[in-house]
Amino acid sequence: MLTVGVDARSLEEQRTGIGRYLENLLRAWAVLGADLRFHVYTIGPPPSEAIPFVPCRVAFEDAHQPHLFSRELERRPVDVFFSPLYELPEPIDSPSVITVHDLVHEATPDAFLPIQLAYLRAKHLYALARADRIITDSAFIRAEISEWGQRSLGRSLAEKLSVIPLAADPRFTSGTSHPHGVPEPYLLYVGSIARKRHVQPMLDAFARSQRLKAFHFVVVGQNFLPEGEPLALPERAVHLPYVSNDRLVSLYRGARGFVYLSTYEGFGMPPLEAMACGAPVLAARAASVPEIVGDAALLVDDPTDALELRAALEDLALSDPSERIARGFDRAAAYSWEHTAAETLKVIVKARSS
Repeated sequence: MLTVGVDARSLEEQRTGIGRYLENLLRAWAVLGADLRFHVYTIGPPPSEAIPFVPCRVAFEDAHQPHLFSRELERRPVDVFFSPLYELPEPIDSPSVITVHDLVHEATPDAFLPIQLAYLRAKHLYALARADRIITDSAFIRAEISEWGQRSLGRSLAEKLSVIPLAADPRFTSGTSHPHGVPEPYLLYVGSIARKRHVQPMLDAFARSQRLKAFHFVVVGQNFLPEGEPLALPERAVHLPYVSNDRLVSLYRGARGFVYLSTYEGFGMPPLEAMACGAPVLAARAASVPEIVGDAALLVDDPTDALELRAALEDLALSDPSERIARGFDRAAAYSWEHTAAETLKVIVKARSS
């Protein structure tokens, strides 16, 4: 029986991108991985519903110390170590698989403090060079990693790379929008607030539209703008740093439209979640987003062009949404966690035999 060690530090109480990714993998593996044993490493007690296996508690003094897991892996070796982050124990003797969701710190270095940039680059350099297999979410990021490897390591890493797309969490479905405490009608944004997401230009364009005076705008996500830069909220805009999964589903279902103007994403999960819940989507024609949404979303070429953006917001909010909603359902249904989990297990098993 193959024993797989899993870095599960991302399964905190308020789970966002990587935590949801791992949670869905673990749930599917509980069904698919009959011939596998999992050692799921956590720092604190994770929510019981997040891990369908008995977690291996590891008492780290510092969650970011460079010798993560080394003592535990020496005491109880595993056949393969899997990290949903681009981070590996130092040192590590077992074969390893990492998932790299993006290279955002290389694409947008100005968004990081020098010390953050140095830390991320050091982690990336070790993990990408050391990992036996690398999983990515999209063809866009696969190309980014190949280029980075050629530039930083002198090789493309193509032989180690596998593209395995993600899927919307099964809880994101169409249905009745339960009370969510937001005035209707409204447009919605979900995701961390960073410059690459163009949240401020989105809100400015919304505020300048005379045709959208009856609408509100709901922004869900933590503010990661540099140096505590505040988000300038116009009237009729609401910022919710974090909401529960149940409330998020209701917000998606009740939205007249979902807006996601990121110009750099490894996958872009929120547009897929919105489509699965029946919200028409407006997105930027950039990075992996067109690859993920296909023809199901309204796309803008330049999310900083105020006139283009205002016209697109009005189109999203005021046009008949039925065709976009139908296309969105079809697009979201093309992805599944069963497929993602099965393909990820194949890569993990292959790493052991390579």
